[in-house]
Amino acid sequence: GIPTMAATVPGVTGSLWYGLVGPAGLPAEITAKANAAFNTILAQPDIVETLRRQQGAVAMGGPPEAFAAHIQGEMDRWTPIIRAAGIRAQ
Repeated sequence: GIPTMAATVPGVTGSLWYGLVGPAGLPAEITAKANAAFNTILAQPDIVETLRRQQGAVAMGGPPEAFAAHIQGEMDRWTPIIRAAGIRAQ
């Protein structure tokens, strides 16, 4: 079989996350409106419970800047691993 990441990259951990992104240059008022709407949705107890039950997910909203920082952190974390492994998009 295929070895796990933990077997091939000692100490590696990972998590799955979802987010909504828009095109570069999206007007700030559109970003703010979409962010407010999704934060409202993610604060609803039935949505939180459904995500937890069906996907084992933790619903987390927040400001766009925090999500941008998370994405940058993931890129900083995974880019060296991807390059070292010689992985290329096909």
